[in-house]
Amino acid sequence: MNWLSTSEYWNTNYVGTARFTIISVLVVFFLWVWQIVGTWRSAQNHIAVTKRRLWARNAQIIIVLGMIGIAINLQTGRRVYIEIAKISFGFDPYSKYDIILSENGNDVTIHGGIGFGISIEVEKIINKNPDITIIKLTSFGGRLLPARQLRNLIHKNNLNTYAEGRCNSACSFVFLAGGNRIFGTNARLGFHAAQFPRLSQEIMDTELELDRKFLLQVGLPNEFVEKVLDTAPGGMWYPTVEELFEANVITHYYDGTELLGESTYKNR
Repeated sequence: MNWLSTSEYWNTNYVGTARFTIISVLVVFFLWVWQIVGTWRSAQNHIAVTKRRLWARNAQIIIVLGMIGIAINLQTGRRVYIEIAKISFGFDPYSKYDIILSENGNDVTIHGGIGFGISIEVEKIINKNPDITIIKLTSFGGRLLPARQLRNLIHKNNLNTYAEGRCNSACSFVFLAGGNRIFGTNARLGFHAAQFPRLSQEIMDTELELDRKFLLQVGLPNEFVEKVLDTAPGGMWYPTVEELFEANVITHYYDGTELLGESTYKNR
């Protein structure tokens, strides 16, 4: 699950905000280069005119040290800039998704990533189709903020969720917002803790605490919650159907013909 921003502003102005960020960084960078070139030339001219080198060389040393510092900062923060650039120019993999309304108007299917703007599109469909009762999910994951907003939308409208195929990372958190949570024969629910590069530990702890609170509120036992949050962002934990039933992650299993509760599933 990729974290990008906790600001609500991102969801409705995500492209504009990302582009503004990239442009701001580029403007600051070019101004910095312009200042460096000017200061370096001034130092060289000072040496040529006065024959005094001490202060001019000190200025050039400071410039070199500053360039090293900027290079280190760009290297450590490059993943952040790359992610923002993807959003700016339409290359964000999480923003590639399909939202399909069924012919009878009772369910909505989401395939693909969970990116910025998805909750707005789903909400428009729900508002125009009041008979919708279920959200079907197949997703490899997505951004933290859009996932939270999508799950809030599902909860607000008292909808059920159905894991139709692979539902990993942010998708599993969206799935948990359903009143009835149905697990299909081809489904897989993958869990791990959220992460985004360059996020301070203090902010990360706050975000994880929000996730912990949500997981406990939907009725998951503490042991299961800790297992989710202890799973590294680079990994993925796939609980068995039995574990999902025991932890109250799923309420029903759909075998292709009928809907099974926990006891029926175990005794089939």
